[in-house]
Order: sequence, then C-alpha cells, then structure tokens
Amino acid sequence: GGYLNVIRLLLASGAKVNQPRQDGTAPLWIASQMGHSEVVRVMLLRGADRDAARNDGTTALLKAANKGYNDVIEELLKFSPTLGILKNGTSALHAAVLSGNIKTVALLLEAGADPSLRNKV
Repeated sequence: GGYLNVIRLLLASGAKVNQPRQDGTAPLWIASQMGHSEVVRVMLLRGADRDAARNDGTTALLKAANKGYNDVIEELLKFSPTLGILKNGTSALHAAVLSGNIKTVALLLEAGADPSLRNKV
C-alpha cells in the first residue's frame, strides 16, 4: 500500500523526503496517517525527519498513535522519535489513550513513554 514503488522512484529521482506542504505536513506524516508502514520505513531509511511536526504541532508518531497504526509505530520507534510532550502540548501516548488504543498504549510504554507526563493542552 501507499504506492511504494512510486515513492522509491521519486526518492531515487531526487525528491526531497522532508519537503512539507504549506501547512507543514511532511510526507512521513501523511504516510503515517494513512497507515502505510512500508512507505514509512523507506522514508525513514532515506533520511525522513522522524520528529517533523505540522504547523499544529502533531508528528507522525502522534498521528499513528491516534489511529492505532501499530505497524507504523514500530517502524517509527526504530528511529527513536520523541516520546515526550510535543510543541502542541500533548504526546503520542496521550493520543493513544484518548483513542482507546490499548495495544498502542502498551507499545509506547514498552518503548519508554512516560505515563506520568501531563499534557499542556
């Protein structure tokens, strides 16, 4: 899924893996939001910024946690993304809890997310 071969071709042809849209959304965020774990892996291996945030402060990890896309989260965790409070005042763990994604919560806790962090929203 996620047009993996097209992504590979674009990256091989010099496409900028971190080039955001006007709202600050990077390709990695979009792939994470759509649940395309293979695309996420390829982008990370090509140097995608694991902590790139949209203008609203959300990151790829937070969005994947919100959606419960554990395959995506596992790929992101291989690159040590920020597990703490983000610029928008919340964290991926908060997003997972608010969405009721128990498996996602467990995955983030195992990765070292701090359950005692308080959001700032």
